[in-house]
Amino acid sequence: MIQETKAPAGLRTIEIILGLIAVVIGFVVLVYPSLTIATITFLLGLALLFVGIFRLSWGLVARHISGSARGAAIGIGLLAIVIAILVMLYPSIAAATIVIFIAIGVLIYGFGQIVIGATSGQMSGGLRGLLIAAGVLMVILAIIVIIYPGLGITLLAVLLAIAFIIIGFESIAAGIVGVRYVPVTPMPSSSNA
Repeated sequence: MIQETKAPAGLRTIEIILGLIAVVIGFVVLVYPSLTIATITFLLGLALLFVGIFRLSWGLVARHISGSARGAAIGIGLLAIVIAILVMLYPSIAAATIVIFIAIGVLIYGFGQIVIGATSGQMSGGLRGLLIAAGVLMVILAIIVIIYPGLGITLLAVLLAIAFIIIGFESIAAGIVGVRYVPVTPMPSSSNA
């Protein structure tokens, strides 16, 4: 039996704040693609850091999902944080290398969304479908960036900015709705003999 419950207020607040940050950074990169590559790289790394922090915190406190989905969320969050820190510490490395590094982080995050959507049987079908669809879109964008690094750094940054906007809106929506589906454990019946 599945019961609908609200996520903790702290988790919902984190989802909304980090989602807003990812959306703002994504739009800044879209609106100002002529920023220096180091600035774009740093902003995308910052967005990936916030995404990683959110995914890590979500995996640590989300008791409403299966252990495998929580483990995937924690692992993906940690990996995203590590990649983001490397990108932010070394933005002067060749820009294409940094952008591909960020694309790998988005690729892993996208696969994580697919895994969470596919393995979290406690969520409604619509929410699971949304997670899987968003994950597939992120994977596609990241693969394009990885396969075609010659497209130009600005175009690659724009594709990644779109991925972060999707991640941000997904996070904001999850924080606003805040509905989680949890299994109800039946209470053992006591027999009076």
